Amino acid sequence: MSITYPSNESEALLHFKAAFNDSTGLLSSWVNGTDCRIMWDGVVCNNQTKYVISLIVYGLYQGVISESLCQLHFLTSLKIFGVRATLPSCLGNLTYIQILDLSVNELSGMIPSSICFLTHLAYLDLGFNEFNGSIPSCLGNLSSLYYLDLSNNQLSGNIPISLGSLTLLRHLYLGGNPLSKSIPDSMGNLSLLESLSIGDTQLSGITPPSYTQLSSLASLDVSGNRFNETVASSSLPPSLVDLRLSLNHNQSVSETFFHNLTSLELLYLSDCMLNFSSTWIPSFQLREISLVSCMIDDAFPPWISTQFSLHKLELVNTGLVGEIPSWLLETNPQLLVLNLSRNHLEGTIF
Repeated sequence: MSITYPSNESEALLHFKAAFNDSTGLLSSWVNGTDCRIMWDGVVCNNQTKYVISLIVYGLYQGVISESLCQLHFLTSLKIFGVRATLPSCLGNLTYIQILDLSVNELSGMIPSSICFLTHLAYLDLGFNEFNGSIPSCLGNLSSLYYLDLSNNQLSGNIPISLGSLTLLRHLYLGGNPLSKSIPDSMGNLSLLESLSIGDTQLSGITPPSYTQLSSLASLDVSGNRFNETVASSSLPPSLVDLRLSLNHNQSVSETFFHNLTSLELLYLSDCMLNFSSTWIPSFQLREISLVSCMIDDAFPPWISTQFSLHKLELVNTGLVGEIPSWLLETNPQLLVLNLSRNHLEGTIF
């Protein structure tokens, strides 16, 4: 027996379309009386049940995301890009949804708490919007999440302790929000976390000792904050590949800081206070180094001469004097980006 496509879903999509000014015709294929399973751009249906399971919409103008969207009860993936709109509070009705990507829009207001009812959600991206208010603590109930991005909004307040309950989380991005206070120790529970970005969040105090428990962490960005004490080397996991501490004005970094970091490849320490001895030889080989506005005396740091895999080197406004050493390019033939501006260098350019 054939399954007829539920007309209410087609009507729901048409209501969704009507709520926007689609002057560029991005949804021109959405026409009443046609089969949205085959002909409607961005719409994917289940082959057996014929219900809409995936919806991708991009580039619409001012409008509202109508509540008719919430009639698509069997959606498992929803992606909306470049939309200037507000969110309906009924999003919690999409109980089957696993992927919700509303990044790079102009969505405003508070993050609706109804999102916390989406217990099957594995991927949530609300980055690059204009959400304000605090991060809902109920997000800690989304136990299936492996990806959470709330970056580059206007979220304020504390990082909820409840986020430490997301034990399947592998990627967490909170940077670019005016958050406050310090990082909760509960973050140490995220043993599967591979990337953590909390840069430019105005966090202050001491970087927490719980980092050492993040045994899978490969990328850590805590740049642009107000940490006022030295991070102990023992507080960072040896799994780190990418470390960004730039623009923490009182952050002091010495060679003991890198004692456990044998896998490091990307190092960004701009505007930090460096204290490296002339005999230090790192136990890693870097691909990228950025030391902008770090006073490193007159000469090129000897430890950089031990790096043979550099693709990018920035030593800007560091007080360098004299000639560029010949070993710099001889030992790094694959160097793609070299920025030595705002120093006192002289001699010929090889």
